Amino acid sequence: IIKKALLFAVMVPSLAIAQEGESTVKFKFEDNQTAGKVFITYNLYGPNIIDSIVVGKSKPEFTIKVNQPTQVTLSYSKDGNANKRTPLEDSRTIYIEQGTANVHIKNSLKTASITGMPINDKYEHYINHLKPSEELFAEISKEYNALTPEQKSDLTYTRPIFDKQDQISILRKELVSQYIIENPTSLFSLHGLRGIHHLLSPGKFDTLFHTLSDEVRKSSVATLVGEYLKSAKIAGVGVMAPDFTQNDVN
Repeated sequence: IIKKALLFAVMVPSLAIAQEGESTVKFKFEDNQTAGKVFITYNLYGPNIIDSIVVGKSKPEFTIKVNQPTQVTLSYSKDGNANKRTPLEDSRTIYIEQGTANVHIKNSLKTASITGMPINDKYEHYINHLKPSEELFAEISKEYNALTPEQKSDLTYTRPIFDKQDQISILRKELVSQYIIENPTSLFSLHGLRGIHHLLSPGKFDTLFHTLSDEVRKSSVATLVGEYLKSAKIAGVGVMAPDFTQNDVN
């Protein structure tokens, strides 16, 4: 395996079970004098879309039509002149579907309270379950980013980090497998399985896939996973089967 880059974010693409409807995100800043911009990045199975809302002149809110639970990244800048290319550290990923999400911001989007959106509650439950591995991934990501360009090309420096990455990946596999068994009706179980498929033998993949509920296994995303399963069986245990692809929002 050639590790060209370290990618440690939880990769969870848009889900695909829902009826079309409007989804609204309403923002409330505890400090009524707050100004700036909120940027909303999302993907409706096409190019990424970035919209922005000016904060301070009126109650900021954002509405889009969705036909499936959709991943949205919210970012905030105190600078009213910020644009979509401005690097923003205060950001938060949430999931939305038909209905209204209320985002109450005290000091930062990262610690904002989000209510009224059940699919996001399920997402937070999934993310919290993976937190032990995420924290370790963040540590080695920081370690890797501290290397000079020359050091990043030198296995003397990178191999120990890659070895740690492999160990954390094993932990991630165990956490996701546990989540699937405990949450067979969650669509995030399906995406967790998608994220660890390369760490599983076809037999183990098959077992976990059929642990999922009928509704989840009949979703359009599950169809893509099923195609991988067929390829994996053809390839055989220990052989990397062709990966399945989908338009990701990440």
